[in-house]
Amino acid sequence: MNANMIAVVLGAVALVAGALQADPADVLDQQRPPALVIQVVDKGWLPLPGMHVVVTCRDVGKRACRFTETTDVNGNASFDTDRHGYFDVRVPDQGGFKGLAVKIRLFPPPTATSTAHVQLRITQFLKYVNIED
Repeated sequence: MNANMIAVVLGAVALVAGALQADPADVLDQQRPPALVIQVVDKGWLPLPGMHVVVTCRDVGKRACRFTETTDVNGNASFDTDRHGYFDVRVPDQGGFKGLAVKIRLFPPPTATSTAHVQLRITQFLKYVNIED
């Protein structure tokens, strides 16, 4: 074996040793699903990607929280919160769609891998513009 091959082998051994020493809690955190998923769909139940979703805590006496996410290609916005209680969920007017606001309650999850799912169906609105010559 030449010096280059020995360096490659030693580097590979160091990578494997580092992976074996990874904290199991870190691995579980990376695999844990989000606590809340909001899916935004249109009138025909098709997912709407690129929509902004805002989730705000409403519990009196607790510290305030506010989360903002954008929906993915499947219309899903994922929120990783460890809180339960009452929340306001709002999709503002955007992209030709009329906004929607709802109130939800999240109960403590039965397991660490439970995810609450909420589907919001929003409608399009048309703005008429008068064009004068």
